[in-house]
This record gives sequence, C-alpha cells and structure tokens, in this order.
Amino acid sequence: PAVRRLAGLAMVAMVGFAGFEATFALLVERRFPEVGDPTIYGLFASIGLMMVFVQARIVGPANARLGTRPTLRTSLALVAAGMVVLAAGGGWFGLAVALVLLVTGQGVFGPTLSNATVETVPIEGRGAALGLQQGAGASGRILGPLLAGLLFDRVGVEAPYLAAAALALAALALVRRSDRGLA
Repeated sequence: PAVRRLAGLAMVAMVGFAGFEATFALLVERRFPEVGDPTIYGLFASIGLMMVFVQARIVGPANARLGTRPTLRTSLALVAAGMVVLAAGGGWFGLAVALVLLVTGQGVFGPTLSNATVETVPIEGRGAALGLQQGAGASGRILGPLLAGLLFDRVGVEAPYLAAAALALAALALVRRSDRGLA
C-alpha cells in the first residue's frame, strides 16, 4: 500500500510538471512576443542547469536536515507556489521567481520521492518499487502534456499552471495523509 501511494504521488506530481514543460515555450511566446527561439532555448538550458545544481547541492542536505517527509512537503509547496506565480505573470521578474520556485521544488521532489521509496521497501523489493514509481511518473509524463495542452488552448494561458498547482497541492495532501513509510 505505501509503495502504491508513492507511485500515485509520482504520477500526480509529474502530470503538472510535464504539462509545464510541454507548454512553457508557448507561454513565453504569448507573454513576451518580442523574444525568439534563442531566448526560449536559453530559458530551457537555464532550467536544466538549475535542476542539476538543486539536485547536486540541495537534495542531500535538505533530506539530512529535515528528513524525507518534510522535504517532500516543502518541495511540493514550492512547486505549487511556482506554478501560481507562473500563472499570475509579473513580467520577467515574475517568470524568474516562478522558475526558481518551480525548479527548486521539482528538483528536490524527484530524488526525495525515490529516497522515500527506498526507505519504505525492504531491500529485496526496492527494484520493483522504484520501477513502479518510475512507471507511474512516466504515465504522468504522458498525461501532463495532453491535459496542459487542452487547458492552454481551450481555457487560457494560465489554466495549465493553476491545474498543476492544484495537482501539487493534491500530492502534498497525499504526503500529509500518509501515516507511515515516508519518515
């Protein structure tokens, strides 16, 4: 049951982030029509570099200091906040704040969720549990762009990010409800 909850958490959280990845270039083109592809490529490269930094320098110390469960909660709160700021706009400053929140949260979330899975399962079942978690995350990578694309196109530019914030809050509620296995 705990492994299934963690897999569900992986899927719910990944739907929102994959939707962000799929629609981010469209958002930038809409909000900043003066920019071209090189700027968008640079933003994606910056996101990737920030993610590497977060995973190399922040994940380990955060888990060691706070523990897995509080780190998961914090990361999901950061993702939700980043998505809300992204939806709100605020020019280049708002975009920068949103990306720092979002990338920090997502960068911490993924490895910490894997850590929670490893902590939850006896050693002989860890491979299967991590495989289930990764499969659930992959399902989120399929659903996220579909959902975000529909919301972006049919509801509005802000809709995918507000939906992603809601999903991050739902994932946060799943972590809070979990009474064991995420210590």
